[in-house]
Amino acid sequence: MNIGFLCPEINQNQIDHDILQAINGLCENRPLDNIVLFNNNYNTVDANKKYYILPMSHSKYFKGILFVFDTETASMSIAFPGPTKQILVLKHLEWANKHDLPYTLWYNIYMNSNLEIIVSNQQDYDLTTICWKQPIAINTSLTAKGLDDVIRQL
Repeated sequence: MNIGFLCPEINQNQIDHDILQAINGLCENRPLDNIVLFNNNYNTVDANKKYYILPMSHSKYFKGILFVFDTETASMSIAFPGPTKQILVLKHLEWANKHDLPYTLWYNIYMNSNLEIIVSNQQDYDLTTICWKQPIAINTSLTAKGLDDVIRQL
């Protein structure tokens, strides 16, 4: 199976560190899968790296499951012809805080049939279900087991 992660920028912060740890754990749990990180700006050290890194432009024609971690990246990737399924992993609800952006922008992202949503808590799950569509999972902390469970659910 092909599994990709679209992260335009990786820095030395806790969120990016958690993403890289989850990807490394997924590589250990699924050694026969092709797991790749699509990235253009990699500003950290990962001594345990078990995944491939390719430029973001290659994600457009990636045939497999593609994980994205913010709505800005999701708005770009939903037009990609390659991914079989995209999964938006949300730490917080960006649409609830950015009232200045048009409704159609959020609608085109959250109601896209090729995009599934993972939220971080029950309140976000309930709000997303009411306003958009039902998320496929609640993942309180980004872990390899949580990602593996979502992949098996698809």
